[in-house]
Amino acid sequence: MKVLALSLILLGATAPAADVLTVDDSGGKQFTDIQPAIDTAQDGDVVLLWTGHYGPIEIDGKAVSVIARGLPCSAVSITVRNLPPGNSITLKGLSLGGYPDTPSLRLLNNAAPIWVDDVRMSAIGTGFTKSSQAQVRNCADVVFVRCGFNALEATGLGDGMAGLWATDSRVTLYRTSAWGGAGNPGLAISEGGDGGAGIRASNCDLFLGDVNCLGGDGGSGSLPSCGPGDGGAALWLAGVGNVVHVVDIELEPGVAGASSSCPPAADGLPIQDDGIGTQFVAWPGKVPSLGTASASYIEGGLANVQVDFMPLDHLLFVVVGGTPGTWTLPALFGRVVVDPVGAVHAVGPNPAPFFWVVQLPELPLGVDSRIFYLQPVSVDPATGAAILGTPLGLNVVDQTFF
Repeated sequence: MKVLALSLILLGATAPAADVLTVDDSGGKQFTDIQPAIDTAQDGDVVLLWTGHYGPIEIDGKAVSVIARGLPCSAVSITVRNLPPGNSITLKGLSLGGYPDTPSLRLLNNAAPIWVDDVRMSAIGTGFTKSSQAQVRNCADVVFVRCGFNALEATGLGDGMAGLWATDSRVTLYRTSAWGGAGNPGLAISEGGDGGAGIRASNCDLFLGDVNCLGGDGGSGSLPSCGPGDGGAALWLAGVGNVVHVVDIELEPGVAGASSSCPPAADGLPIQDDGIGTQFVAWPGKVPSLGTASASYIEGGLANVQVDFMPLDHLLFVVVGGTPGTWTLPALFGRVVVDPVGAVHAVGPNPAPFFWVVQLPELPLGVDSRIFYLQPVSVDPATGAAILGTPLGLNVVDQTFF
């Protein structure tokens, strides 16, 4: 019988010393809105947010992370564009949603890794434009962890928005939901709108682990225009060159819109593949995951991390240096990513999830904030194949900010 080991990788950012800029819309910090802090920040800095409601955010050409220290914390939208190779950035702990037909999150033409952690998106589409909750275009390495793309029902005369729309990019999703919006019901002058896809991709390298994809339902038909809308696909692979690896995913397509007097429409498909040259690989098993109750920790303190895994898995904790993005994708496809000689703690088999107390490091002199990533890895020792599980980012900050 195959035995699975579960290894834990600690990834600590190795960027130069960075400043922390503080934002609180009620005052008392350096800024009351996020954009002025970003405009002031330098490459590698961190914008740390207190509870509040903020305007649109745009990061253009410099690696500035935006991290919510307190919840709830919301912004209209985030756009990140034109990042050169080098420092990765993190977007963590925000709720997004504002303008109709405008993506809540846009990641455009980025050569540096982007880590999107616990960000929730919800906005309304009018149906007049083909859009999505999150848009990823021409990005080298984007990782979504514990995120939600919730496209609501179209309010205009047309189709529902997609949850995530990615093109010409490498994208990883862990423990994330992507829901397409429902099409608008038909009126006397229009047919019912089609449901949006949960995820739509073209020429992308995708890894989906513990992901829920839901296609939007089609809008109902109405005389005299008739024509109910088709249900949306859970996963729509369009164009050319998609490479898709999946493990532990749920695909639920949308259903066709109803009409008692019009020709029926079509239900959506779990996977709609109308592209060319798609490579699709399904991995068996369940993605192990980690969880914690706090968004930020003081340097040198302790973090209680819940480890959730299959009852018969073995756990092996290993410490490895790196930066966000280094291990998230290149290590996925059948390569060994850990060295058991480096193990610092091992348990298993274990009958249930348990809590692991992690000793957090002191930050180097001059560094006010750094994210450390814990990531479980299911490894098959017989073949060396490895699948990375849902990671956890621990935001460690200087005691000055507590």
